[in-house]
Amino acid sequence: MTDFETSCGNALVGGATGASVGGSVGAIGGPLTSALGATIGGAIGSVLGFFFD
Repeated sequence: MTDFETSCGNALVGGATGASVGGSVGAIGGPLTSALGATIGGAIGSVLGFFFD
């Protein structure tokens, strides 16, 4: 795999992890907060996963 492919894979894993954590934390505040937390967590996780091995 190329570095780019690895970075994309890491972004997917990071995004999924971030969404999971964000959704779990947000669930304390209800469904809307959970969805928002998952969205933000997924975005942050994707960016971090892409740039860090």
